[in-house]
Amino acid sequence: MRFVGFCRGFATKIIQEYFDDFIPLAISLAAEINSELDTSAAAADGRFAYTIHPWIASLYVDCVEWYVQDGCPLNPGKLRCPSGAQVAAFDAAVRRGDLLWADSPMNLNSGVVGEPSMFEGMLDIAGALNERYNLTKAARVWSNVDVPGFARSSIPLLKRGGEPPSLLETCV
Repeated sequence: MRFVGFCRGFATKIIQEYFDDFIPLAISLAAEINSELDTSAAAADGRFAYTIHPWIASLYVDCVEWYVQDGCPLNPGKLRCPSGAQVAAFDAAVRRGDLLWADSPMNLNSGVVGEPSMFEGMLDIAGALNERYNLTKAARVWSNVDVPGFARSSIPLLKRGGEPPSLLETCV
């Protein structure tokens, strides 16, 4: 494969950084900050929680190692999964409320997803995590900070996926 000169951030490398650095640091930081709070209701409102994209969280807890030979000498191309102990620490952090996720799998331009079943599958990622941890949410939040707005064609798919009417009314 030909060398790619701008290959610093291929997906495997970025995911591995989440697995090795960002997630363990977030868990550690939350434990440290939240242990210093008193247990009153007022202090509970000031808890630290790290928000992670559901697709990264899903990969973390249900990881399958892979190797992608992409021709980038800066990218090993191999994803190493977290250990059982690391997944257990992740599970405990979720149960404490130290790790959270929105309902959108990632920052997504809904207008370029294409196939509706792919879009619907993306909606299922957060739902599967919510089921895994027995989480029920009074309000569902679709985080879309990098791409403002939603394509009109995505509104019926969001409705079928159970997104809140208040979100959908602002999109129409």
